[in-house]
Amino acid sequence: MAEYFDFGFLKKYGRVFKVFDKQDSGNICFGVNDGIRDLFIKFAGGPTVAYKGKQTDAITALKNSIKTYESIKHKSLVKYIKSEEIGNGLAMIFEWANGACMGRSFPSSHERIMSLSIEDKLNIFEQITDFLIDINEQRYSSLRNFKSEWLRALKF
Repeated sequence: MAEYFDFGFLKKYGRVFKVFDKQDSGNICFGVNDGIRDLFIKFAGGPTVAYKGKQTDAITALKNSIKTYESIKHKSLVKYIKSEEIGNGLAMIFEWANGACMGRSFPSSHERIMSLSIEDKLNIFEQITDFLIDINEQRYSSLRNFKSEWLRALKF
């Protein structure tokens, strides 16, 4: 965090077991166990180090994504549970999913994914394209605007 921020409100959700703080979106994310299940909490409102914008803008951007998460249902998308204003910000709560980030900004998980077999990589690619086709059909995205850096990121 760029400065002290009280995350005491997270106790409401359970015990934090993972923190994802290398975000440039103005969000900080947590893996939390509520005693029954693991949850993923995405929070906007705290002064994260990598975000150069205003915290209010990060909250607005997260708030604007709620309707999309409520309406898109796909087997590859982590299930959205709810959102609420809390801790002077906004928290979105999702079911937990074990996974890894393909991005180079997460070197250990990127390396793990890149070392997978070609069959596993093709399976991941299939899941991503299936999701993109589905959201395109729902008019959330246009595959014509599919950025070339995404394609480069998927090269094996």
